[in-house]
Amino acid sequence: MTWREVLPDVLLWQDSCNVYAVVGPQGTLIVNAGTGQWLDAIGDLPQPPVALVCTHFFRDHSAGAVLAARAGIAVYVPEGEQAIFADPVQHFRARDTYIIYDNYWDLFVPIEPVPLSGVLRDYECVTLAGLELTVLSLPGVTITQAGLALVLADGNTVIFCGEAIHSPGRLARVAPLQYNYNDLGGAVVAYGTARDLRRLHPGALLPSLGTPMLTACDTALAQLQDSLRALCAGRPGEAQAIAALEDAPLVQVTDHVWQATESQSINWFVISESGKALVIDYGYHDRRGLLAAGYSKPYRRRALLHSIDALREQFGIDRVDVALISHFHDDHVSGVPLLQRIFNTQCWASVAFADLLEHPEAHCFPCDWPQPIRVDRRLSLDEPVRWEEYTFHFGLMNGHTRFAALIGFEADGRRFAHTGDQYFFLDGTGNWAADLTTWSDKRIAQNHVYRNGALLDGYAQSAAWLRAWQPEIVLSGHQPPMYTD
Repeated sequence: MTWREVLPDVLLWQDSCNVYAVVGPQGTLIVNAGTGQWLDAIGDLPQPPVALVCTHFFRDHSAGAVLAARAGIAVYVPEGEQAIFADPVQHFRARDTYIIYDNYWDLFVPIEPVPLSGVLRDYECVTLAGLELTVLSLPGVTITQAGLALVLADGNTVIFCGEAIHSPGRLARVAPLQYNYNDLGGAVVAYGTARDLRRLHPGALLPSLGTPMLTACDTALAQLQDSLRALCAGRPGEAQAIAALEDAPLVQVTDHVWQATESQSINWFVISESGKALVIDYGYHDRRGLLAAGYSKPYRRRALLHSIDALREQFGIDRVDVALISHFHDDHVSGVPLLQRIFNTQCWASVAFADLLEHPEAHCFPCDWPQPIRVDRRLSLDEPVRWEEYTFHFGLMNGHTRFAALIGFEADGRRFAHTGDQYFFLDGTGNWAADLTTWSDKRIAQNHVYRNGALLDGYAQSAAWLRAWQPEIVLSGHQPPMYTD
């Protein structure tokens, strides 16, 4: 077995997975560890390895990582997989043994703990071996798979893409795409990853399983999308989810209020005349991140940016100024740390739950996002708050959870109320209402979750506030706008 060159300063070692050596100004970067056999041939490299990146935790990619660490090579893994690499014994201990109804491939992990030098955070630019790299989010065979983009001297982009693609139109394996008992949620995610990779216009795709693609990368990815559509054709839920990837990411409510369609909870953007954006809640990217919804382990959840490209294309806005939070649940706040890290977005939250956001480890409530969120402004219920030309008012919203706040504001001559998850609406048949443009046959669904700290008079309190506020349009966490009469 020998190293062979696939691109200038990029060499390949064929092991249980493709192991790439990228020669940089300050040493060599290794991408994926395989079995670690390549460590016996590092003397054949132009420069010694100084860093190793694993794109995901599968054992055929990561078994050699512990050997690399023992050899003094710094090991980096996706942020969402840190705990699995660092303590696989605890991971196996916590994994279910009986009555298993999920098929997530989280038993195919390293056996030995891997000493880590750092983690790869989505969208981050990192320097390893003197190489400037961008961390890419590539969910697919694992929800937390990451890749690396490297711009070469000739301007072409090389992407180390893990198992995002094997060869034109193909993946190496399909079974890991079945996250739950009988689904193909991972295929939907892999389709979206292929779409995102096409937008980067790579000059070369270097997969961890399969053949390096040095030309016609867009065609290879388009063929993969065709294959994934065919794979999901007999599964209506997955087929609809793939089709939904082409929906408009933002839907207009009024001139300055827009509904996000990509988020798992519905997030709402308020646009100012000065060209800034405030978002009410910012949760999972429903089409790209959260797919194993029924299983609450943190490594099966991933927050990704959504709606930002649409803001840029439609309004010339490239960041979110303020995230205004209705309540603490993960599907409403998971993306806020990303906004803060990438755009320095401010988080405004009610005093009723600001502590839960900043110190999740100090509480034990359902749907508590584990990552601390910096609260830049704590809001009192009796304190109107000004942002740009808008004034926001707040009220008690105890019912679904007592750690919440009603939000009222006016825009475009209309009066809005945001009710979080306090109220959901059913149609005349008792089903989830999809059209709320008229009240007519609608009725309210009760949404108490007692462990959320619900209070007996919570709905009476919120109803009194809404009667006094008299909203014309009610925005909620999981349904389209409801127009009152």
